[in-house]
Amino acid sequence: MIEGLVRLMGAACGPAPVNIGNPLELTILKLAESVQEPTRNRRGLSSHPLPKDDPRRRQPDLTVARKRIGFEASASIDLGLERTVEWMRVAARPASPGAHRSAREE
Repeated sequence: MIEGLVRLMGAACGPAPVNIGNPLELTILKLAESVQEPTRNRRGLSSHPLPKDDPRRRQPDLTVARKRIGFEASASIDLGLERTVEWMRVAARPASPGAHRSAREE
């Protein structure tokens, strides 16, 4: 996603939207189930009625991104989830004392 955004910033694509992402169509239920293991969620999932205007399909058309900026997703959903969960674990850890000192303070 970051690579796609960087490419978009440097491209003249005009005001039309350009989809970036993974073209794999995945239900929200399947995505939620995929998050269970890496997050170690043991509370389970809950279902609620869909809003009336909720899209039934979520599959981006990447044709414009491929043609204009040469974008193609390079990571699987599973790899992306794994990396995101690990990043969140590290980001959520309390900082050790003195971790934010500048080189000048040492």
